[in-house]
Amino acid sequence: MKNVDLASLSTFKIGGPAEFYLEAQDGKDIKAAFDWAHFYNYKITVLGGGSNILINDEGIKDLVLRLIKDNFNLKDNKVICGGAVSLNKIARTTAREGLSGLEWGVGIPRAQIAGAIVGNAGAFGFKISDILEEAEVFDLVEGNWKKFKNKDCQFGYRTSVFKEHKRYIISNAVLVFKKEDSKKVGEKMEKIFEFRKDNQLDHPSAGSIFKNIDWEYLQERSPKLAKRAEMEKIVKNNWVSAGWIIEQMGLKGKTMGGAQISLEHGNFIINKKNATALDVIGLISYVKQQVRNEFNIQMQEEIEYLGF
Repeated sequence: MKNVDLASLSTFKIGGPAEFYLEAQDGKDIKAAFDWAHFYNYKITVLGGGSNILINDEGIKDLVLRLIKDNFNLKDNKVICGGAVSLNKIARTTAREGLSGLEWGVGIPRAQIAGAIVGNAGAFGFKISDILEEAEVFDLVEGNWKKFKNKDCQFGYRTSVFKEHKRYIISNAVLVFKKEDSKKVGEKMEKIFEFRKDNQLDHPSAGSIFKNIDWEYLQERSPKLAKRAEMEKIVKNNWVSAGWIIEQMGLKGKTMGGAQISLEHGNFIINKKNATALDVIGLISYVKQQVRNEFNIQMQEEIEYLGF
């Protein structure tokens, strides 16, 4: 299809059209899309559930490929799944079976397994790399299929080899869980779900905009702020919340065009009134500059830019 609206496929509700758009059900569709794009010398941009991204107002040139393979199989303590399966779906299924490892994934709007692997998503001290055994990917450079074991994925904080080198399409994954009491797993998950429900925003957003700040980096760059963070007991697992730092600047509610820093959470930017990608980028740049000037800290985006 041509000139397909992408804003509706993004949780931010921002972005222009795809020049060409294709939904892939399986590996055959991915290979066919690659062959077509390679023949016409088009680039391929992969779109998942649409969270944690910002799409260019002008849209995305060439081919946008969206994975919709959402099947999965559960056997013993392993889940074999397609890249488009939602975190929420697997989190709830495994919890009912007394399998622990993805409780943190419940209630995240439209988040999918493939996107979570790319960005090594996580919350509450856990991350997808804790449970990934293997990922099956298609290499857009070599035009063939590969399997990546966990150690091959080069996982880091909110990053992986797939994020650093945008040449791979994650088609399938194998996740390994720990057996626990189903009631205990369910209670843990429901607490997380209630927390997310109570903190849901009233306007479209992309989730966390910035990466959290490493504790040692904060101590080195801004000793006074580090001391404040220690006193307020907000240092968790050697990370300091980016939202907390933004709140120290009094930036909650700051608006540029139709984009606004959420009044509920400093690390969320909302599409308050027909925001454009340029509105969001301007607000991101403003936050980075203010934090850098005040605290000598360089904030880094967690979201991905598509079409820029």
